[in-house]
Amino acid sequence: MQDEQTTHEDELSANIPGVVYGRHAVAELLKTHPDRIAKVYVQINARDKRLLEILITAKRNRISIGKASNQKLSDLAKTNKHQGVVAIASDIQFLEVEDVLNQPRTTPFFLLILDAIEDPQNLWAIIRTAEAAGSGSYHFAARS
Repeated sequence: MQDEQTTHEDELSANIPGVVYGRHAVAELLKTHPDRIAKVYVQINARDKRLLEILITAKRNRISIGKASNQKLSDLAKTNKHQGVVAIASDIQFLEVEDVLNQPRTTPFFLLILDAIEDPQNLWAIIRTAEAAGSGSYHFAARS
């Protein structure tokens, strides 16, 4: 019988975006693909050593952290087997500017650099316009 941890680690290796839950699965995602995590939710009043390590690792990687009730975590994970932690993974890949600039190209390159965007609707309007103009890459300031 395959345990739940193995199932979620298989999903991680396939880089499937979405919700990842459980201490081992979230810790592995933080270790291997921290750039793919939008937010980590931890159960309110969590005192488990592994959950605290996950929080520390998320903070080191400047990942947004939220505290949630057991019910909210169950709702996010669509199961009550979340072990007190849920990560929201993204299919957006975050790269350093240097990595983007050093990629080989055969066509002209249009890079959009954004900073201090406060309204998400403005952000998506800017991205849609840039897409129409041929931009293939966007750079945002690091999360604070």
